[in-house]
Amino acid sequence: MPGQDELPSITALTAFDAALRHLSLTGAAKELGVTPGASSRQVGALEELRGGV
Repeated sequence: MPGQDELPSITALTAFDAALRHLSLTGAAKELGVTPGASSRQVGALEELRGGV
């Protein structure tokens, strides 16, 4: 489990921001020029940092 002082990557934050704005991982992926799976993994990395919330 990651430590509480670990910061998320800018890539993960960017994917999360795009997903929020589009209300969709697919929309975020199109904006960022990646696959939906890649945007999903980045958002998942943030969830992992937060302890699976």
